[in-house]
Parts: sequence; C-alpha cells; structure tokens
Amino acid sequence: MKADKTKREKEFVKLDDKYVGRNYLKYLHLALEDVYYNVDGMSRERMTVLLFISDYEFFTIDHLSKALRMSQANTKKHKLQPLMRCGMVEPIYHRKNFEGSVTEISYEELKRRHGYRTRYAITKKGRELIKRFYDKIEGLETITVPGPEYFKEKYSQSSSL
Repeated sequence: MKADKTKREKEFVKLDDKYVGRNYLKYLHLALEDVYYNVDGMSRERMTVLLFISDYEFFTIDHLSKALRMSQANTKKHKLQPLMRCGMVEPIYHRKNFEGSVTEISYEELKRRHGYRTRYAITKKGRELIKRFYDKIEGLETITVPGPEYFKEKYSQSSSL
C-alpha cells in the first residue's frame, strides 16, 4: 500500500521498457521546433514535406502533387519553391538542360513519350538536415529549442515598439 501512495504523489511514472518498445516519436514536436528555430527558412510544414520526399532519388511535381493530394500549382508554389529557396531541393533534370547521360533514351524520345517534366532531388544540405533530424528524434543529437525567456524577450520588444 505504501508504494501506491508514493506513486500517486509523483508527477509522472514511466512504464517499464518491455511495455513501451521504440518511442522516438515522442520527440517529434521538439525536433520540428528545433528545425524551425535553427534552420533559416525552414518551417515545420516544409520539414514534413522534406521527410516525405526523403526516400526518392528524384521526383516530378506531378508525382508529388498526386502523393500530397494537392493541385500541381499549389504544390509548386507552397511546397516545392520554398524548399528550393532554402537550398533543400533543386532541379536536376530539366527539359532545357538535358544532357542525355541519365539514360540511354534520347531527349526527343522522352519528350515524345512523356512530355518530359523537370525532375527534382534533395540536395546534400537537405539530406544532412534529414539525417540530423532523425538523430534528434532518436536521441543521438541534442535538441536545442529556445526556452520561455526567448519568447518573453521577443514579445516584450515588439510590444514596446
């Protein structure tokens, strides 16, 4: 009985590891906050899109818009272009600069078959960010998010203007 009383007085009690297993996603929110505050131009939403495309060698806007269930125009404007401005995604195969070294099929053949669309890929900078993000979630790297002092200072300055 005494053990139950002390348990009830605590703020929390962790479950035994045998009941939990992998629980990395509990740090998802903090890891997204870390990216938002520490990487210029990145937001939580942009990071989720970057994670979504992380297993592609390359992709087209058409494919991404279907996968995200958005129009092509909105996908390009609200998802892809912000990632390109951050340097996380870049066009790799474009109709205008096609070299033919990607495949043995000629550019004219591709254009005739598919109306060759631009292919995009994640840059080295983007791949490194994804790796660091997973390391933060798995506890291999420290998550650095500003504390309450940051927000007090930020909002006290804006209210005094």
